Amino acid sequence: MSYAVEMTSITKEFPGVVTNDSVTFQVRGGEIHALVGENGAGKTTLINVLYGLYHPDSGQIKVRGQEVTIHDPHQAIELGVGMVHQHFMLVPSLTVMENVVLGKTPTRFALTDARQADEAIMEISEQYSLAVNPRAKVHELPVGEMQRAGIVQAIIVLAVSAQFAFDLRRQRKSAEEEAEYAAEVKAEVETSQKEGEV
Repeated sequence: MSYAVEMTSITKEFPGVVTNDSVTFQVRGGEIHALVGENGAGKTTLINVLYGLYHPDSGQIKVRGQEVTIHDPHQAIELGVGMVHQHFMLVPSLTVMENVVLGKTPTRFALTDARQADEAIMEISEQYSLAVNPRAKVHELPVGEMQRAGIVQAIIVLAVSAQFAFDLRRQRKSAEEEAEYAAEVKAEVETSQKEGEV
């Protein structure tokens, strides 16, 4: 059985610093993984390489057994790789719904009007127990709801057929909810500086 994601011998250097030195990381469908390490250990850099925000200096990436070169996040999304960022990537002055429709309009949800976008957000919110008010302004949300809004946005942009949802600092859920989420989106990887957070 091939891996959902396989990163082999990934090296990424910045001036004077090697953040990933021949790192190999493999995830099978349905698995939940945690990358744990001190600040600066290279966890986020590795995931940013997979998401196309950084390009590896060397190494190989395979998605569902096919070797790929991911040039940017748009291409990652097309491959079914999504990411919920550690630092919110939502426009604070817009509503949750407006942030969702800023992304790629997926085929499952023809988000042509506000009502359809609201319905899509509510459907995903219910399905994954991610309570989010689609009409709330992002800047008015508590941190936990902002995190949930980012997750809902990523799932919808990936048209719910996401192969992977890389979620940095996602709000904690029960083990059953985590397993259900991972089974639906195929695989999940979380990063943290503290083992107790994952």
